[in-house]
Amino acid sequence: MKRRPLLWHILLACFYVFNRLHGAEYNWELVHYDGAGGQLLGLEDFAFGGGVYVAVGDTNFASLNGRDWTPVASFRPNLSRVVYANGKFVAVGGAYVHYFADQTGTNIIAISTNGFDWETVLKRRIVTVPDETGYTHFVLADVIFAQGKFFAVGNGSGKMILTSDDAVNWTEVTTDVLKYCNSIAYGQGRFVSVGMGVMTSSNGVDWIRTPGTD
Repeated sequence: MKRRPLLWHILLACFYVFNRLHGAEYNWELVHYDGAGGQLLGLEDFAFGGGVYVAVGDTNFASLNGRDWTPVASFRPNLSRVVYANGKFVAVGGAYVHYFADQTGTNIIAISTNGFDWETVLKRRIVTVPDETGYTHFVLADVIFAQGKFFAVGNGSGKMILTSDDAVNWTEVTTDVLKYCNSIAYGQGRFVSVGMGVMTSSNGVDWIRTPGTD
């Protein structure tokens, strides 16, 4: 699973897009940096919702203005993707090895309604049906909200996705999807997942491989 380097010990906030909509133009500005504190920021993803900015990674932060950041709950394994939908932040993560050997293979899903207070709703190893080599490993990599549900995909055997109506209770769905499914998106009535190839789906469960992307 591809990881961003630990040199990402910075948090950049940019008001460019927001202010362009209001007729102003801004450049990138460094607003948070831990160059000497030894804190593992390792930021992975970013979301905005309910008036709150959230950044997740080895350390997680929340902000009301994009400039002043508050460290919030840390998780092991670390969170790697976050989305805001249906009134809450939903973040997923998983570990092959990374920094914490005792968490190898563990998956985690955490939720928050305000970005500052977080609850772990899933933390365990997930075993799939074997692929053609007998591999059953699964590590969460991405999450989206579409068609009234949350969908979480991951790296591993290519035999499972997770779905949820409320982000609290998750169902393991056995299906043929990409091995090393790094990302999932939804638009124009279609799901698209990418990793070791490209696959599409009309419902997020039944997937068709795009020819020529093996």
